[in-house]
Amino acid sequence: MQKTTKALTVSALALGLITLATSAVAAQATTGIASTRHNLGSSNRSAGGATNPASGLARAGDIYTTGTDEICVFCHTPHASNTAVNAPLWNKALPGSTYTVYSSGTMQGTASLANNNMSLACLSCHDGTQAMDNMINKPTTGGNPGSAGWNATGSRLSGTWYAGTDDAEATGNTVGGALNAKIYMELGTDLSNDHPVGIPYCGGGQTGLGKTGCADQDFNAVTQGANATSFTVGSSSVVKENMRLYNTAGGLSVECGSCHDPHNSEQKTFLRISNSGSAVCLTCHAK
Repeated sequence: MQKTTKALTVSALALGLITLATSAVAAQATTGIASTRHNLGSSNRSAGGATNPASGLARAGDIYTTGTDEICVFCHTPHASNTAVNAPLWNKALPGSTYTVYSSGTMQGTASLANNNMSLACLSCHDGTQAMDNMINKPTTGGNPGSAGWNATGSRLSGTWYAGTDDAEATGNTVGGALNAKIYMELGTDLSNDHPVGIPYCGGGQTGLGKTGCADQDFNAVTQGANATSFTVGSSSVVKENMRLYNTAGGLSVECGSCHDPHNSEQKTFLRISNSGSAVCLTCHAK
């Protein structure tokens, strides 16, 4: 009886440890986007409507609105999404901007955002031309597509935008709910001093991956993933820790999301990996 009791005790302890480990993994998985600056809702703010650095989530100065506690809605919608955008279930209109892109005599390709590039999804907030809460489908308490709250592009959320504890509209950090202050990565429409996006990737001797005979040895090889839209550069077993390439009309291209993971801010500026030793640059560039 004592032996059985001991066995049961050990089993219960093991089960408890497994449960704790599982809970820890689950807790880690559920933080994700909620704990980043891309959470523009009030869900990780204090009850008084201010950012709450003590929570370990929001930080002083983060921009957010009191208009909703939702997180994903600023970019994605499960219904009636904008199918003209090369991003999943996109909940914003494409920016109507004309961009000046980076150009250099050392480039062997031409940067262009004319192919409905994925980068346009990022620029729909980061070029500062339209409100961050300008959505196709804004948050609603119920109803069906076509009812109030649906297809409401141009209709702002009722709420106040804050930067930390300051009214972001009054301090000029947002104008009409759009990014204004450079410290919040409002890039504008002049991208001539930024790493090129919409630029073909032609490295590592790739063939049959959107371009034939790409053999620029200044760039590292491309790996194709499980499907025809999954291409990365890098050797990590964790796919998101490699630099991602995107299929466009011109073949495989480098976009904002190649280096940045918008859902994970474990690294500075949402980089996919730490740039210690210029690791981000050297993943693609063979120097």
